[in-house]
Amino acid sequence: MPIYSHRVVPGAIKNVVKIPASLWRSLPLLRRPPLHCSVPNEKSSPDLRLWALCFAGVAQPWSKAGLSIGAGLLLLATLWERRRVGTFRTGIGKATGVFLLVLLISTLTSSNLSQGWDNFFGFWPLTYMFLGAAAVRDAGKPQLYLWTFVASTLAASSVGIHHIVMAYVEKGFFNGTAEVPTNIWLFTLALGGGTIGALTLMRGKSNKIKVLLVVAALCQLLAVFATRRRISLFILALMLAAMIPYYLRRSKLALIALVGLIGIGTYMLSSDLRVKRLTSVEDFLAGEKTRAALWQIGWETYTKEPVLGTGLGDFRDDLRAVKKAEGKTRFAGANLNHYHCHNNFLHTMATSGTLGLLALLTWIFIIPVWVFRHRKRNPDAAFLAFSAWFMLFGAGLTDAPLYSSSRLSAFTLLFGYGWGMLLRNPDVGHNGLAEPTKDAENHAAIT
Repeated sequence: MPIYSHRVVPGAIKNVVKIPASLWRSLPLLRRPPLHCSVPNEKSSPDLRLWALCFAGVAQPWSKAGLSIGAGLLLLATLWERRRVGTFRTGIGKATGVFLLVLLISTLTSSNLSQGWDNFFGFWPLTYMFLGAAAVRDAGKPQLYLWTFVASTLAASSVGIHHIVMAYVEKGFFNGTAEVPTNIWLFTLALGGGTIGALTLMRGKSNKIKVLLVVAALCQLLAVFATRRRISLFILALMLAAMIPYYLRRSKLALIALVGLIGIGTYMLSSDLRVKRLTSVEDFLAGEKTRAALWQIGWETYTKEPVLGTGLGDFRDDLRAVKKAEGKTRFAGANLNHYHCHNNFLHTMATSGTLGLLALLTWIFIIPVWVFRHRKRNPDAAFLAFSAWFMLFGAGLTDAPLYSSSRLSAFTLLFGYGWGMLLRNPDVGHNGLAEPTKDAENHAAIT
């Protein structure tokens, strides 16, 4: 038997570099497979990658450390099972690579290089986006992840509901912010994804199961309100409204539930006194001194270094310098003890310049376009993937979740699931129980 494989290193000249077959089989991340891999049947061995993904989904609304452990388990499971990945070679993968390359340049040009590397490695949740999508694509029962995730977010919603009930019992009205078990933005984004996920699980279920899923969505919507993240509640209401055309002719129960949830969400959003600031630019800037100051500093930082920015690790130091020089004069009353400027786009412009902004815009443009092109393969999965994208970049208008590893994971986990479902063999059902066709011409690789 030959001891060498005739496959070559990706990107090298054909048949110039040969690799021992045993070594090649041990490096699944470097192989160039078709995106549609065979789906294991019910008698196959346990899918360790999917279980690792389920662990991360359960941990998401509870623990940032659990998310880190889940990413490590997913990577180890991918290496252990030696399964093909392939998601890096898609258009989304290439756009992500370009964005990371620009961030790497921004890191290397930072004055505070150690902080720059810390910020760069903060993008580790992208592991979920690519390895998670591959795990879902190859899993026998991929919906197991979504069910465990929704169950976990439903349990976590009890924290927000308890806060609302106690506020009305003690004061007669809702006040304050719920004390959540993890980062409040991570908690909010997780429950927002759980709300949409619960509604997409209604397909093909009995009326009793549908009612339970609607109740689960309502509980999570209430918990999101208890966090008082206005932009997240607004985005969630928009996503619920976007689901109406889909269910208009399919399920009256789902349609009634959506209208009710939108009404409740709109009422809760309008009852927040801070929402009234949005009706006037002057009132908003007066009531949001911190954001107004951070946005102004971010823009001024960009104008100083418009091409490459000041560096990925320097914005916190820039804020400290401004606070020392003008914290009690021009920016009096603003809290400048932050590491980002509460806006994904302004923060990218300030730290990575125009080059970073172009890379970011390309990335966020390619993702929804790809999902829209392949939405007919699995409409529910496409809606989940788009919802994850919208929650990340919509919330990024008033915050910077892209530059927070915990908040970024809320996007990559849900998007990875939706993306993986869209990458599945078109002849495999929503639960992944059917065997794929043997005709390779029926499922060309998606690029």
